[in-house]
Amino acid sequence: MSPADIATLLNLSASQALDAYLIVGGFPMLAADWSPGETLEQFLARELVNPSSNLIVNGERILAAEFPTEVQAREVLEAIGKGERKFADIQRRVSLSPASLSRSLERLVDVKRVVERMTPYAAPPPRRDPRYLVKDPYLRFWLRFAGPHLQEIERGRGDQTAARVKRDWSVYRGMAIETIVRDAIERMLPDERFGDARLAGSWWDRGRRQVDLVGLPHERTPSRVSFIGSIKWRERSPFDRDDLRALIESHAIVPGTDSDTLLVGVSRSGFSSATSRLDVRLGVDELIGAWG
Repeated sequence: MSPADIATLLNLSASQALDAYLIVGGFPMLAADWSPGETLEQFLARELVNPSSNLIVNGERILAAEFPTEVQAREVLEAIGKGERKFADIQRRVSLSPASLSRSLERLVDVKRVVERMTPYAAPPPRRDPRYLVKDPYLRFWLRFAGPHLQEIERGRGDQTAARVKRDWSVYRGMAIETIVRDAIERMLPDERFGDARLAGSWWDRGRRQVDLVGLPHERTPSRVSFIGSIKWRERSPFDRDDLRALIESHAIVPGTDSDTLLVGVSRSGFSSATSRLDVRLGVDELIGAWG
């Protein structure tokens, strides 16, 4: 199921449907447990206190089926699910040799296909400093919030798990939505609003600099960057002047940008009047519409 399917099935607004998709992913069985019109807080408060709920059990079954004897690969997957994205950070979490970790990552990426290996988008594209991400939104949520606290849930204290989700949700959602936004934009392409872009990714360097969205015309040695963009997924504050200024400053740090590189803004809560310099402005309805 797509985010648009979730919105229709559960009678949710576009923003609520995207939230729901970050929890249940495309699993019809999980979506069926979400009562139409129910809020995220209501759904989690009910499902996380029940050790036999599909939200809890489905994740356990996936790992048991995919990794019945592969302890190292499962440990690596769990480390990525907890938020470790760099090779060195994953290695510190699981205490594996570089060679063993490389083999486990290769299996997760190329064989099991549950993890995505991402590289920065630029022109020319760098090939080093990859990041790793659990592909499926539901499994990513389960590994972050449910899997590490199964004993707590089984003791009947799923209310503590739900409180932890509520506490960390804003930060988690802000990162988790990025891959959904990039997928939505790629579904829109080609689209004259995005110039000659055919691919959507992100860019980072070995420091702490990162750009949420980078569009390329093709994958093989692109000569320029089609667009750069920023995602602001705040609950109430719109994409504002400061966000635009930061995006404009990013224009100078992404290799391959030029005077024709477009500026794209994506916002959960709209745009202020001071963002007229954006070439493209995308809200939740446009994102959901990519699957329409």
